[in-house]
Amino acid sequence: MPNTIRKCLRSITKAWRRRKVAPCNPSLQNLDQEQNDTILQLPLEMILHITTFLDDSDMTALALCCKCLYRALPLPRLPRGAQREDLLLRLERDMGDQHLYCTLCSKAHDFSLLLRSSSRRERYPCLEGRLRVGSGGYNLPYHHGLAMMNRHLYGAPRGIPLTIHETEFVDRDSREPCWTIYTTMYVVRGELMLVVYHEMRSSDLDTLWQAVDEKEHWICNHRKTNTPDLRSYFWMKTYYDAKRDQDVRQGQLFCFHCLTDYMVMVTLDYGPGPQPARIRINSFHLAGSFRRDTEWKWLALADETSSFKRDMTEWPRTAVSRMWETDGPARTAHRKRLSQGPKSQVDVLRHSLY
Repeated sequence: MPNTIRKCLRSITKAWRRRKVAPCNPSLQNLDQEQNDTILQLPLEMILHITTFLDDSDMTALALCCKCLYRALPLPRLPRGAQREDLLLRLERDMGDQHLYCTLCSKAHDFSLLLRSSSRRERYPCLEGRLRVGSGGYNLPYHHGLAMMNRHLYGAPRGIPLTIHETEFVDRDSREPCWTIYTTMYVVRGELMLVVYHEMRSSDLDTLWQAVDEKEHWICNHRKTNTPDLRSYFWMKTYYDAKRDQDVRQGQLFCFHCLTDYMVMVTLDYGPGPQPARIRINSFHLAGSFRRDTEWKWLALADETSSFKRDMTEWPRTAVSRMWETDGPARTAHRKRLSQGPKSQVDVLRHSLY
C-alpha cells in the first residue's frame, strides 16, 4: 500500500498539468480517456484514502485536475497562508494566460485586467504602477513586469511578451524642442531590464541647452535633467566641450537610490549655416526578477521618496550598464537584424550602443 500511495501522489502533479475532463462517473469506472493517469484508474475508496495524506493546497489541486475528481472528492478546505500561495502559484504557472497571482493582495487576478483600462480595474489599486520616465507619460505597472517574467520563465501563452512595452512617444509638456523617448525591455541574468533612449534635437546648441535647462525631464524617479548637481557637474561641461566643436561622450552617470545607470552624448552636425544639435541619454534600469513585490530592486526603482539608498559596494557605478554590455542581447544578433535595414528609430539608437 505505501508504494502504491507514493506512486499515486507522484501522479497528482501529472494529472494537475493535464487537467483533462473525465466522464462524470462517481465510481470512476470506464475512464477510457484517462488510461494514462494512474490516479484515475484506482477505486474511489483508495483515492479517498490517499487524500488523507494531502495538505489543503494539494487536496485542492487534486480536486481541480478534472471534473470527475472535483465531484467525487469531498470539498477541500480553503488553503490559507503559505498553502494558499502555493496553490495560486501553481494556478499561475499552468494557467498563466488566464490568471495572474498577485503577491500584493494574495489573490489571482483575471489576466484581462492587465491589458485594459476600465472601471473594474479601479477596484484593484494593487494593479497600478509608479515607475516614471520622461514627464510621467510612461508607466510600468508591477504586474506587467510580473507577467513578462512569467512569459520568460514558463513560455507562451503564459504572461505577456516583452514587446508590449516597446514603445515610442514624444514628451510635449513644454514648447519645442521636445524629448522623444523609446523604451524596450530585456531579460538579463534572469531579471527584467528597462532600456530607455531619450533624444532631443534642435536647430542650434543654444536653443537645445535652454530647453534642457528649463524643462523637467525625468531619467528615473530620482534623477532629472535640470537637477542642480547634474546641471552644474555634467551639463555645463558637455555644453562647453561641444562649443569647442567636438562630439562629447561623457563617462556614465548613475542614480544614488535605484539601479539606474545612464550616459549622455551631445552631438553637433557641422557645416555651413545653422548647426543642428542633439542630446541623447541612454539609460538602463534593473527592475529585478518580479518574484516578490518586496524585492528591493523594484521598490527602489518605483519609489518616489528617495528612501532607498543604492549599495555602492554591491552595485558600484556602471554596474548595471556593464551588466547590459556583457550579458545583454548578443551583438551579432543585433547586427544581423540591423544589416537588413533599421525598421524604426529604436533600432538606430540600439545600434549606437555598440
